[in-house]
Amino acid sequence: MELILGIDLACRAAHQASLARPDGTFVWTGRRFFTRPDELEKIWAACGLGDDDALRVVMLARLPLLHPEGLRDHTSDGPADPLRRIVKMRSSIVKRRTAVFQRLDAQLELLGPAWYDALGTRYGKATLALLARYADPQTVIRLGHARLTRFLIRHSRGAWREPQATLILAAAQESLQLWGAGADARIDFAELAADIAIEAEQAQALTDQIDDLDERAANLYAEADPTGIIASATCHIATMLLTRIASCWRTGQPYQLRNTDGRLIDADEGRRLVAAHHRVDRQTRINAANTRQSQRLKGRTGRGQQESPSAPIHRPVIPTLELVSAAQQRRSGVRA
Repeated sequence: MELILGIDLACRAAHQASLARPDGTFVWTGRRFFTRPDELEKIWAACGLGDDDALRVVMLARLPLLHPEGLRDHTSDGPADPLRRIVKMRSSIVKRRTAVFQRLDAQLELLGPAWYDALGTRYGKATLALLARYADPQTVIRLGHARLTRFLIRHSRGAWREPQATLILAAAQESLQLWGAGADARIDFAELAADIAIEAEQAQALTDQIDDLDERAANLYAEADPTGIIASATCHIATMLLTRIASCWRTGQPYQLRNTDGRLIDADEGRRLVAAHHRVDRQTRINAANTRQSQRLKGRTGRGQQESPSAPIHRPVIPTLELVSAAQQRRSGVRA
């Protein structure tokens, strides 16, 4: 005999279950339980299945509301899939870090544009370490060139040295010239530095979390594709080769390189073909990089985005012949 176990699922409250016979009569109704092993065992025991009995479980009440088109096929573990969770978490953390970077842009704008020239807009680990400790221009100047250089070398792994320290000290001097120093300062540098430090520390923590998620995702990708089949078929036009990638994964064979005539080639011959027919010249790369940089700068919070789009122009307006003629006609009509 087939029994039907209907379960009304809840989120935080207790689930409710009812057991029915094939003719629709109930064996029992309204049993509450949580998703705990001991309570699930009690529900299973209450079903009292014999050797010849079968149990069909259905979700009650909210099924028509949530899925009026019917149930979808179960294709993955959903939130239980660790790779899916990692990708979603990383996307969320990147958005939060981007918001932090935008707030840092606005705060550094108060110190002066020279800080952009000295630190850039990418906010690497050395930049965040500096802002977390020495965002006060007066503190930077007291730190001195030698100690600042050692700090930059340590946190940038040698990428930033004396020239970068000189730029940062010049930016600090410009901030003091802009706002004043000491008791005559027109801005509280200590309070601003404390706010910048909070944002920088948040960005540091989020960056560390992103790095950790990247490492975990790489390990999971390696487990999902141990032979590197997907990696062998991935390129900059992977969206166009999606069917080929799926075919490689299904057959368990690496991607095969072919020339324009369809002949099989090796990796070296493929590189020669790309170098001969599909190589991008250096000037084109430079132009593309400049375009991307200008687009990033346009999207950055700065003084340019705060200007009114309807600001008056600074040149006299020269009337055209059409405007003069129209004005004369209006005056003639008034006199008449």
